[in-house]
Amino acid sequence: MFLFCVVFLGGCAGGNPGPCPPSPEGRPAVLTGVLSVKGSSPHAVLVIAAGEAGSYEVTGEMARDLLRNYQGAVVALEGRVIREAAHPRRGVFIAERLIAEGSSDAGDF
Repeated sequence: MFLFCVVFLGGCAGGNPGPCPPSPEGRPAVLTGVLSVKGSSPHAVLVIAAGEAGSYEVTGEMARDLLRNYQGAVVALEGRVIREAAHPRRGVFIAERLIAEGSSDAGDF
């Protein structure tokens, strides 16, 4: 049992993209992209497709408001990246502030 715990923790320290917990602090970032819902209830998540930066699950206190009012819109969000996106895995982003919004049809960004 002890050996298993050491191996598991060693994987996290070594940068293994496995089941390591995300960083609670994260790095400050601004993501611009289209907001959409992925998956089906009860496991649906709000995602921002940020072009070359990848796709990030949007979390935080703002997520519900963003889901209701900006689904399908191009937005710029300020917040913190908790886990980097690494294809095919989505990253995790805590949205803290809506900087700008536009229509995905208009190509405002």
